[in-house]
Amino acid sequence: MRRTPCYLPLPLLCLALGIGSLAAQRPRDLSTPATRLVGHWLNLSDSTHLYFGPTDPTTHTGTVRQRAAGSGGRVVRFRYTIGPQAPVGEQIAVEIVSSDGAHWCERYHRFRVAPDGQAMTRSFLCGDIMVQQIFRYLDARTVP
Repeated sequence: MRRTPCYLPLPLLCLALGIGSLAAQRPRDLSTPATRLVGHWLNLSDSTHLYFGPTDPTTHTGTVRQRAAGSGGRVVRFRYTIGPQAPVGEQIAVEIVSSDGAHWCERYHRFRVAPDGQAMTRSFLCGDIMVQQIFRYLDARTVP
């Protein structure tokens, strides 16, 4: 009995091989600090996860979701707006606003995103205390 080869479309083949939509993923945009910010980050000091979604090209506004360690999986959603940045640099100012319009401590948080997009720091003033956090990039997910 002669066997006929089975040809599957690429998305089905990827699914059959267990690699999901790997072939359809675009490479991560590392061209500016704002584009490097998009994705799933882990705060190394308190295990909080941040998920930055892409920003609207007109308003420069996007959504960031936070899942804190010990929160039982509870996710808090914020809006963020890209402020001043040096496009070829590492620093960016980001305004983070809660759903009720309140700022999270000071208006702008200062982020420094490494050129390779694998590490970032965030600093902001909360009352009289300067808070500095270190994050590691985990993956391209923008929602938990």
